Amino acid sequence: IVVVAVPVKQVETVLQEIKLSPNSELILTDVGSTKGDFKRIIERVMPERADFVVPGHPIAGSEKVGPQFADANLFQGKNVVLCPLERSKATSINLVQRLWESCGSFVSKMSDDKHDKIFSAVSHLPHIVSYALVEMMNRRDDAEDLFDFAAGGFRDFSRIAGSSPEMWVDICRANHFPILDDVESFISSLEKIRELLRSEDYEGLLKIFDAAAIARNNWSSKQ
Repeated sequence: IVVVAVPVKQVETVLQEIKLSPNSELILTDVGSTKGDFKRIIERVMPERADFVVPGHPIAGSEKVGPQFADANLFQGKNVVLCPLERSKATSINLVQRLWESCGSFVSKMSDDKHDKIFSAVSHLPHIVSYALVEMMNRRDDAEDLFDFAAGGFRDFSRIAGSSPEMWVDICRANHFPILDDVESFISSLEKIRELLRSEDYEGLLKIFDAAAIARNNWSSKQ
């Protein structure tokens, strides 16, 4: 098994090198957070090997970058999503699934389209919003005061803005349309809150906050 674990923009170059391997039954998987683009690259670079390709996405990691932050237990108890191609052999899928289960992960399967829409909302959009908040604060005239007095809430919300900017630009490029849809939806939510503030409709604001708090606490209780 070969696991492709490189930045999105380097995937095609690496696959071109793997294609040269004399082992025509080499099983290939990856760890990228977008799956539609990986599928398209496979179709373009090595369609003849699609039987042995099983795209994957381990839901684990942190904002830290570099081998010095390696963690032997990173995948223990974490979810891994596999997005088999139409031609992926059952034997290939089973072997990749066993690989992740041996790391202590819980494996599920879904289509690449469903995967990219889900993770646009729960991962990609939150990173964009975190970057946007920190960038907004940083360009204000009173930025120094803002950062001096920022505390736990800001630290929690902005943590992922410390992630690799280059990697996240690549992810935005790879999952462009689902992310754009979610950005538009998020802007609509902010505009609704803005109108409630303008009209001093605090009951309406409470309904939004209350619904969000219930949804978040329900999710948290299942973790």
